[in-house]
Amino acid sequence: MKYRLLSEREKQSSWKKISHFFTIIDNEFVPPLSSRGDTVKSAIKKNDTAEVIVAETNGKFVGIVIFWSYYYKVRSSYFHWLIVEPKFRSKGIGKELTKKAISRLHKKRIKTIKLVTYNTKKVALKIYKSAGFKIYYTRKNIKGPGIDKVYLVLK
Repeated sequence: MKYRLLSEREKQSSWKKISHFFTIIDNEFVPPLSSRGDTVKSAIKKNDTAEVIVAETNGKFVGIVIFWSYYYKVRSSYFHWLIVEPKFRSKGIGKELTKKAISRLHKKRIKTIKLVTYNTKKVALKIYKSAGFKIYYTRKNIKGPGIDKVYLVLK
């Protein structure tokens, strides 16, 4: 397995490979991502601080993490997506992508990393907590009964 940060040019030229991940997980979200418009693509194309690390094997992307860095008043970052192809899950790829992203951000002297997920994303929560993220807020029943939005931070 090879892990690498995509250059700005690669981000733009690899959009089909990147967007494929959103079709994979579409129905894992409530409401499905496809019902939300093209917000992911426009955010990545418009925000030059978006960084993408991929896991690839034989030239195929099998995992991806997308995150942003902010330098306004506080050096902080926001993890937006961590996605692994279903047949490659439970192989440590999500954990390794998370570690690579955190390492990249620490090299950039980012002090705070935040993310939002749902309590139904049990594996993602386990990965984030094992990487040192702490829950700092939970919005109960945000997407229906028993579906809580969970806010995490790593300092």
